Amino acid sequence: MILLVEYSEAKVRSDKKGCCYVEGCIAKADFKNRNNRVYPESVLSEAMQELSEKVKGGNAYGMLGHSPNPGIEHDKISHVIQSVKQEGKSWNARVQLIPEGAGKIAQAILESGGKLGFSTKSV
Repeated sequence: MILLVEYSEAKVRSDKKGCCYVEGCIAKADFKNRNNRVYPESVLSEAMQELSEKVKGGNAYGMLGHSPNPGIEHDKISHVIQSVKQEGKSWNARVQLIPEGAGKIAQAILESGGKLGFSTKSV
């Protein structure tokens, strides 16, 4: 999962400990995304089920930006995916930004009024 919002504005929240969370739509079935791709619900459902299993196992991470390489590059991890939930033909996620490295950069972008979103590139 790449932290890049594809379909809706992300919600940014911080808790009392200063942890930063981002919530938003990460995928929509039967909808043309910004890359002009349309994913059938069956394809996204299978991918999101795999992602949900990673979330349950505590090993669902994402990166800041798009990498030309497949999969996750550990030095670019910016967030931990905490939950994925289907609502109709959309899937929403909640992620916690890591307070170091790329996560700190993502948080600074958001705090400065910049916008980030989600991409399903490596799901």
